[in-house]
Amino acid sequence: MNVNALQPLLQRMSPRGRRLAAFAVFAGPVILGVGLFSYIPVLWGFVLSVFEARGTVAPQRFVGLSNYGQSVSTNKSRGVTALASQSWRWHDVCFPLS
Repeated sequence: MNVNALQPLLQRMSPRGRRLAAFAVFAGPVILGVGLFSYIPVLWGFVLSVFEARGTVAPQRFVGLSNYGQSVSTNKSRGVTALASQSWRWHDVCFPLS
């Protein structure tokens, strides 16, 4: 499609409509990309976390929040949590926000 074919359409549009169209053309792919590559994987990860899905991406059996309770109650995860909290403290010391 050449640009001259769009001239009559652009002339009929109001200034607000042209701004909205320009916003949609430039921001649409960004919003789609962020949603596709950021929000959907996070939501899918939460869905998988409340199902029994070991070694697969397909939910097998609904277990609710018992996966979270199990991870908090085991001794192995306490060490990982302590290590993660230590790394955050180290990060705060090395890269302060002020």
